[in-house]
Amino acid sequence: MLQGIPPHGQQHTLRLRLWPAPTCSGKDPLALQPGTGHLNPLHPNTYPLLRKVLRDLAALFPDSFLHAGGDEVVPVYFQDVLVSSTINAKPELLPKETTILQSWSNGPHNTKLITSSGYRAIVSSSAFYYFDCGHGDFLGNDSSYDRRGDEGNGGSWCGPFKTWQRIYDYDITNGLTTKAAKLVLGGEVALWPEQADGTVLDARLWPRTADFAEAMWSGNWGETGMKRYAEATDRLDEWRYRMVARGVGAEPIQPQWCLKNPGMCNLNQ
Repeated sequence: MLQGIPPHGQQHTLRLRLWPAPTCSGKDPLALQPGTGHLNPLHPNTYPLLRKVLRDLAALFPDSFLHAGGDEVVPVYFQDVLVSSTINAKPELLPKETTILQSWSNGPHNTKLITSSGYRAIVSSSAFYYFDCGHGDFLGNDSSYDRRGDEGNGGSWCGPFKTWQRIYDYDITNGLTTKAAKLVLGGEVALWPEQADGTVLDARLWPRTADFAEAMWSGNWGETGMKRYAEATDRLDEWRYRMVARGVGAEPIQPQWCLKNPGMCNLNQ
């Protein structure tokens, strides 16, 4: 799947040896990472390029959906074309029957906006599901770290670190009507690789991804109407040790003593 259209377009056109790429340029041509200029919607080569790429992808993959991206635009290049205080896309451009919208910002608010408009949604809220958060930033010479007495978010735009408890606590259909909740297809966690590689991959993903999976598949509420924190802790701790035994470098969530004494490490007995 080709992701990141339009803001991460330059890297794809470079890989495809298509240069000059129809990307935006100027004072601030970058998206979040260097070298990822936007596809310019006014450039005459943009749409022929997209047609060729999408045609080739459709021939290679049997998938019925394409992730079109569209995140992290620098608004100055789109203010006269796509971005305004109110974006009113024509319904025929985004037919509800074939369109799924994925939300990564503004948590429940954006999920409600999507579903109240009749679209299906996938939730990837950065406030809960971004596993790279809480590790600072990859940019150097950043004076924002010079905060005496005010640590802020530690230099991570989406800080703090997303603990397994915070992930498990998030109810992606909270505040939605029964009809709107049915339009939420599920969730997706994200681990962006600016500061992650194979040396830390296991610990960044596990066991938090397993914790997320349980919340998606089984919910985070028990039969009594209470959150299942206590039993989830014991279950996740045991699962973490099973993963380690299988060679997965999952990070610990409790001291080993807690595993051998179930329930004894709970704050409330």
